[in-house]
Amino acid sequence: MSTSMGGPALLGIALLLFPPDGMSAANSTKWTHNNNLLAVRTSSLDIVNAKAQDSGEYRCQCKNHIPSQRVYLEVFSDWLLLQSSAETVQEGEAFLIRCRGWRNGNIFKVIYYKDDIALKYWYENYNMTISSATTNNTGTYYCSGILHQKNYTSASLKITVKKDSTTIYQSNWLQFIPFLVAILFAVDTWLFISTQKQFIFILKIKRTIEGNKLKDPHPKPKPTKD
Repeated sequence: MSTSMGGPALLGIALLLFPPDGMSAANSTKWTHNNNLLAVRTSSLDIVNAKAQDSGEYRCQCKNHIPSQRVYLEVFSDWLLLQSSAETVQEGEAFLIRCRGWRNGNIFKVIYYKDDIALKYWYENYNMTISSATTNNTGTYYCSGILHQKNYTSASLKITVKKDSTTIYQSNWLQFIPFLVAILFAVDTWLFISTQKQFIFILKIKRTIEGNKLKDPHPKPKPTKD
C-alpha cells in the first residue's frame, strides 16, 4: 500500500491507496484506519476531499496474505505544501521535492529554499530532484510561490541525509592514519636518539682507550716483590 508521494497531504485533495504488487485484485481486501476496520473491500481505497480526521495509520490485507506495512498519512490545511519523496535519505540516493498548492491549484514563480537560501526558481511549478544526495543536502527545505495572485510560503520540512556505513569506516581509517604515522615517527625518533646515544657512548669509550694509549704507549710492568 502506498501513496503517490510521501509526507503530508493537503486538506481537500483526493487520495488513492492501493495494495502492494502481488496482492489479489479481487474484492476481498480489508482496509484499516488507526486499527479500525473500514467498510471498503475493493483493491484500492479512494479518499475523496481528504479532511484532518483522515490522518493516521492505514493498512490493507488481502485474502491469504499477511497485513501490509503501515502507511502514515497526515492531512492539514495550508495554501502551500512542500512534499519530499523521503525525509531520511541514504548518501548517494536520489530524492525529490515538490511544491503543491491548495486543491492542486496552479502555482507560479516557485522558489525552493534550503536553510533560508534560494536553490531554484521556476516561473511554472516543477519538481526539484537531487540525483545523488550527500550530507551537504541535509537541511530545512521550504518553497514559496504565487497562488491565486497572492504570494505564499510553505511550512518547512527537515530532510536528513545519512552517511553510508562503508564511507564512515573508510573515513575512520583515514583519520587513524595520521595517528599511526605519529606513533611510527615517535618510535623512529626514539630509536634514532637511542642509537645516537649508544654511538656517542661507544666513541667515548674508544677515545678513552686511545687517550690512555697516547699517555703511556708501552706501560712498564709493575716490579714484583721479593
